[in-house]
Amino acid sequence: MLMPLSTITYAIGVASFPFLTQMHSAGMFNELNRTMGATLKALVLCLVPISALTVVLSKPLVYLVFSHTRLKEGDFLATSVALALFSLGMFARGAQNLISRGFNAAHDTATPAIAGTAFTFLTLPIYWYSARLWGFAGLAAASSLSIVIYAAFLFVLLIRRTGNRHASEILLCFFKVLFSSAVVALACSRLAVWLEARLAWQTARGALAVLTIVTVFGLPSIMLLARLLGVTEIETYWKRLIPWVPKRVLVAPE
Repeated sequence: MLMPLSTITYAIGVASFPFLTQMHSAGMFNELNRTMGATLKALVLCLVPISALTVVLSKPLVYLVFSHTRLKEGDFLATSVALALFSLGMFARGAQNLISRGFNAAHDTATPAIAGTAFTFLTLPIYWYSARLWGFAGLAAASSLSIVIYAAFLFVLLIRRTGNRHASEILLCFFKVLFSSAVVALACSRLAVWLEARLAWQTARGALAVLTIVTVFGLPSIMLLARLLGVTEIETYWKRLIPWVPKRVLVAPE
């Protein structure tokens, strides 16, 4: 669950932080808010689909990683349940990291530290109650619920701190991508069940086949549906990331 956060969230946060700091120091608050909004939208487009597909593919993911170990059937199932529940809070963890950098850029390191400490103590009863009812699954669910609440709270505080007028655009993008991811995830779950009935997916090779097929179908489908819902940032980021694709694909060789 932490691998996408390590490769995507922290990279985006480290890359954007110097620009955010420079804009705040120069008094370019409108540019700072636009940059923060664009960065959060990029995070949405990356982590929400990955989170949805991780929930769907938690079982083959666990078999791919641990099929060569001494884990038994019950261990695989328990680990996949924990992975799915932790992955529900994947985007919130990434957003929390990025929003905290927004406070740091505004020379306010106290707010995220105080809020984080307070939430740690306030959520302890949630962890205790969930663990008593559902064991390890309750702890994983409580972790995701807590980070979602904390990230939302930090987001509201940052909007008030910087006077960001682009908050509604960020939320609209988030809900469109979330809806697209949920719809496609349902289709992917059906596809995964169909494949698992026909492949020896409880082996590393079979699990990799299920992961590859479902991901190749799922990620483009999520992006296509989100684009149909009006998420224009998909085209913008695609052109920035791979500007040479139209020339190589559309221009015929001489």
